[in-house]
Amino acid sequence: MKKANKIVKILLLFSMVLLCVGFKLAAAPKPVAAEVDALAVWDGSIAAGFAGGDGTKESPYKISDGAQLAYLAQVVNVGNNPEYNSEDIYYELTNDIYLNDTSNWKNWNIYADADDAEKDGIRSWTPIGLYYIATADLSAAFMATFDGCDYVIRGIYIHTAEPIVNGYFGQYFQGLFGVVHSVGTVKNVGVEQSYLHGLTIGGIAGKVNGTLNGCYNSGDISGERVGGVAGSVGEGVSRLINCYNAGTVLGTEVGGVAGYVGGIYGKGYIINCYNVGAVSVTGDNYNLAGGVVGYVNNGYIINCYNAGQVTDVSGNCFIGGLSGAIYEREAWINYAYYLEGSAGSGVYGKPDKPDILKFNIKGEFFGNDINSVTMDDDDTECFSLLDALNAWVEENQTDPVTYVAWIGAPFPGLDGIGTIPEFKPDPDKRGCNGGSAAVAGLTAVSMGLAIRRRYL
Repeated sequence: MKKANKIVKILLLFSMVLLCVGFKLAAAPKPVAAEVDALAVWDGSIAAGFAGGDGTKESPYKISDGAQLAYLAQVVNVGNNPEYNSEDIYYELTNDIYLNDTSNWKNWNIYADADDAEKDGIRSWTPIGLYYIATADLSAAFMATFDGCDYVIRGIYIHTAEPIVNGYFGQYFQGLFGVVHSVGTVKNVGVEQSYLHGLTIGGIAGKVNGTLNGCYNSGDISGERVGGVAGSVGEGVSRLINCYNAGTVLGTEVGGVAGYVGGIYGKGYIINCYNVGAVSVTGDNYNLAGGVVGYVNNGYIINCYNAGQVTDVSGNCFIGGLSGAIYEREAWINYAYYLEGSAGSGVYGKPDKPDILKFNIKGEFFGNDINSVTMDDDDTECFSLLDALNAWVEENQTDPVTYVAWIGAPFPGLDGIGTIPEFKPDPDKRGCNGGSAAVAGLTAVSMGLAIRRRYL
């Protein structure tokens, strides 16, 4: 009997030891460094090929790491290479990619130039797609379709102010992509934890003559003609659809989503897009800044909103909640909204029209004179930003789906694209019919819940 009791005690003690050890193992946090180890960060090399696929729509070339992404830049930038760069060629990401260790990315602005950064091991990125200025040759612009498949590129570092490289206007247009051709498409990709400084520059692309769809930026962008998503959108029929910026942008012609829209030979369209990042303009020559676009020359801003602060650093620039300026005869802003207090008016020096509306910190419009949205008969005192944006989407939706629906309040995000802003409810700040909440911070988009796209 005593022997039996002793055996039971030993078993109980052994079980308790296992339980304690198991609890400690389960409770031990996973080190952050384990998620992005040294092998996952691009080493600056260029691969000899892609991870798979044959470049067709059914079997796109697959890109799984930084070396293969650099290979894409190489085969496109050589020019006249239809095997890898034409409108019937397709690429897709299969992983998130780190081009640099991003643990200190917020301090990358301290470097004087790319050479200075390289001394600390920061690798510069060469954009995908160039423009040959001597003969207006676009043979090296990106002409294919690139699908990011909801993955993210982190750690882009670009710092340049020189416009010409071997005859190419390569360093003038900067971003993950340099120039996207009129037949080119970039979609479903985000840029995060990145620093880009240049002349015409954006997180996704420097110049867009084609289409960006479902893309976003939350990195820091600065230079001359600057946009959070694209520096310039124009020539032919150029489109930014379902895109947003949550990063900080600074320039002399600067917009939260795009720096410049339009051109002599084409129109640019910014549709179903938004900005929640800080926008700042500097300089002494009456430069331009807008919450969505810096300057609209020949194009459209449709169903967009801005909730980011627009700031004139030097005190003599033109700023607007939506655009710093528009060319009246060839520019249209319709169904567009900006946060009260983000700037003096929707477009600098111009009274707001019925299609340009202010909303408050709770995402509400007040009054009965709202002509740009359809209100229910029993909701004449207040109409939410979320409802206004989705009313346009529902009215203009196509089959297959083109425009992403909006979710969240008080500042909505595009359903499934990047991260949806997170806000803390405040019981003392209710909207009409008890339907809103107080914002936790205009740049809190990075705290949201990551969800996958379902429309594109």
